Amino acid sequence: MKHLNKYEARLKLAALVIPVAVLIGLASECQAQARPEFKYDTARYAGQAFYVGATVDLWYGSANDKTFAFVFMGSGMQGWEPLQATFSKHRVMVDKVYKMQGKVFARGILVDAPDIRALGGNKVLLDIEGAIDNKELALPTNPH
Repeated sequence: MKHLNKYEARLKLAALVIPVAVLIGLASECQAQARPEFKYDTARYAGQAFYVGATVDLWYGSANDKTFAFVFMGSGMQGWEPLQATFSKHRVMVDKVYKMQGKVFARGILVDAPDIRALGGNKVLLDIEGAIDNKELALPTNPH
């Protein structure tokens, strides 16, 4: 049996330890986050709660042009369009939480955009899971 010098022994140890550490890191990254919970009039996801009267701070859109990919403006009658980047850092007050086609949404109004409110176009629809996962929402100001 051949004796290894210190340098060769360290190389063999590193060859064993590094792949194991990489696999452990990948396994922890691949764990899926739980889906949003919806019960009665409250949705919970990633430690945040959405309910009627809660306020949510918008962060920045995640699309390439900084528009929102998971926050929309419009209505059921007019249709929903991605929210423009100019509404970053605005606040939304939730007026309805519901589940549709397996996804959980919060609908609300922009509370700090009076010019939009005057035109009746201030309804905002939040895809809760997508908006949180893509960092389009800041932490709620009054968690439930």
